[in-house]
Amino acid sequence: MECSAYRETLDLAPAIESDDPYFEEALKHAGNCEVCHDKLAKRLEIERSIKLTMDTMCHVPENLVSSILHMTREIKPERPKRRLWLATAASFILIITLSTSGWSYWDNYKREEAMEKLCVLSIRNHELSHTPEFLSDNKSHISNWLSVRLSRLVRFPEVIGIDKVIGASRSALGTHIVSAVQFEIDGKRSSLYSYYPDQFGIQNAVTPPKFEMGYSVAVWNEKGVGYSLVSEAKVEKVKMLFNSSFWN
Repeated sequence: MECSAYRETLDLAPAIESDDPYFEEALKHAGNCEVCHDKLAKRLEIERSIKLTMDTMCHVPENLVSSILHMTREIKPERPKRRLWLATAASFILIITLSTSGWSYWDNYKREEAMEKLCVLSIRNHELSHTPEFLSDNKSHISNWLSVRLSRLVRFPEVIGIDKVIGASRSALGTHIVSAVQFEIDGKRSSLYSYYPDQFGIQNAVTPPKFEMGYSVAVWNEKGVGYSLVSEAKVEKVKMLFNSSFWN
């Protein structure tokens, strides 16, 4: 039989050798035909390269991978213009997907990693800091005290209602000195830390109240200032302090 009789079957073959009887005759032909063998080997190598590149750079939807691979299989030797167009289109889709999805994936990964680190640092600091440096139940006095000590304006966030304030301290979150306000939520000890978001690489990042390492934690940004909250109160109690529309 001529090579054209096996073309479609070889375009679907998963490997040069296969136990699937559907490919048996076509693969046997490829084993005796140098042209068909080289074409099959080249296609398989291209598919492996595409899959490897996608796996190492980012997560790409499986249906997109299949579409790109299908386009490479559709390339026909007797139609050079169509082959060039399809190859160019497949390459373009691949480049755009990898550059956009890859950057997005990496950016999200780094942000999530930074958020997790910040939550852990906040929790550890809360566990170690029980006595405030400055005792006061007046939020204006606390803001003034922290602003002077840290040489920057420290203000209370507007999206959360804090009433039972106990005092304030200067605290270290990793290598950064931040403000820490001690207060109570439902009678439970709580801490609120404020900092500049770029210190931790979490610009515009938000973590609604959740349970983490035995505590309720939340992270958000407000007017260029970042806040992380740690509380021994239940998550439901923490959520009640926030404006209802803030997390929507």
